[in-house]
Amino acid sequence: MIKLCALSDLHIGDGTKSDDFTLNDDKLIKFLKQCIKDYDKVILNGDVFECWQSQSWDAQENQLSKIFKAHPQLCAFIYSSILSKKVIYVSGNHDSVCRTKSLIPNVVKRYIETVPVGDGFFIKVLFEHGHAADIANDKLSWFGKFIAWGIGWLERNGWKDADEDLGRMEKYIPGYRSDKNVFFKYANSLLKKGYDVVVFGHTHKQCVTTVIDTEPNKYYVNTGASMSSPFTFTEILINPATCAISIHQSDQALI
Repeated sequence: MIKLCALSDLHIGDGTKSDDFTLNDDKLIKFLKQCIKDYDKVILNGDVFECWQSQSWDAQENQLSKIFKAHPQLCAFIYSSILSKKVIYVSGNHDSVCRTKSLIPNVVKRYIETVPVGDGFFIKVLFEHGHAADIANDKLSWFGKFIAWGIGWLERNGWKDADEDLGRMEKYIPGYRSDKNVFFKYANSLLKKGYDVVVFGHTHKQCVTTVIDTEPNKYYVNTGASMSSPFTFTEILINPATCAISIHQSDQALI
């Protein structure tokens, strides 16, 4: 049995009023250590660090340094786990600078787990943050970056719930994060390329969708968000002997 665990969208911030990460650092470290013991692979599927909400415009490298100072033990543990390859780090849109500027080693744009199941066949699981389906955070990434930075500025200056309040406007932006069909279509296009399971984050909405027009069935999975308690995580179990794929999603209370 191959056991995979994935979580995403921690958005670990700089400790200011704009920091939406409210989990207890020590308890999250304990949880991640247990995952490393229990699973064959642990995947952080993007937006681990909130680098877009820097105090000055687009100062992402400096922002990562502030995040590490605000959460020293947690960031050191994540860094060392990535360095030792105990954890696989797939970058998202808010933390892409970690990969593009090589600020953290071994960060990848996507990760593929390939499981041999006999007779030359494989089960392939693709982990990708999923923002490539979101026009405001991919082709128009400057727009998404500006919105995130502006929300951070508003929260630091007294609008406590700016993220949630302004987030209600997402449904009026075609192809944006709240448009479920956009992500399903993108996942389906990837499944048609030969993947058996496609795993995204980005939307902050956990789901498992079975694509039933294929034989055998294929799956689109979203890991939800892991920035506050209870946070969501996903496990994928693959039995090479039977080619069976089991997907379980849980809410973990962690304060």
